Amino acid sequence: EGKQEEMEKVLYSIANMIKKIAILLQPIVPYLSSKILLELGLNENINFSEFEKNINQRQKIKEPSIIIPRLKK
Repeated sequence: EGKQEEMEKVLYSIANMIKKIAILLQPIVPYLSSKILLELGLNENINFSEFEKNINQRQKIKEPSIIIPRLKK
């Protein structure tokens, strides 16, 4: 059980880091930022005032999808 709890804490931290990265990307690549936030189940119009707020621990993250398609050779 200790491993499960530790894994949940790590994944929660990663999700919060991804949210912060998405917010920082907004002025540069807004489309990508929106897609990332939607993947996390968050409002795509989130702004810098939300930067320090953490994701709700009960936040449901949807099934992952491709955000940036692979370039064809």
